[in-house]
Amino acid sequence: MRTLEARIWTIWGESGSETVDLLYASGIDAMRERRLTDARDIFGGIIALDPAFAEGWNKCATVHFLLLDYGQSIADVAQTLALEPRHFGALSRPMAAPPRVVLDPSLPSGGGRCGRRAERWWRRGFRTAPRR
Repeated sequence: MRTLEARIWTIWGESGSETVDLLYASGIDAMRERRLTDARDIFGGIIALDPAFAEGWNKCATVHFLLLDYGQSIADVAQTLALEPRHFGALSRPMAAPPRVVLDPSLPSGGGRCGRRAERWWRRGFRTAPRR
């Protein structure tokens, strides 16, 4: 039997578009194979095709995070949360970034305000995530 969390991830991964779903699967494969620039490009294409698909933004945030592009990752997280405010995966990501990134005012999403926002996102994610 699958957990509630796994079922939620499955639902989030379904866009309703066969084309987007095929690209999404291709992006996941690229991530698993550590072809991160390919994955970034695929998820960027998904966002262009369906900017309302929150999981496209979330996966793009994940890839940017893995590529150490924390500022862009946080910007993608903000878009994910604008579309799906209860996205517990996106809510936890900013707190995984090094504190200097979350607090760096030179980054597009940096500065003290971002640090406070990231902490609020993390706390909301902790409250929102299903318990196994």
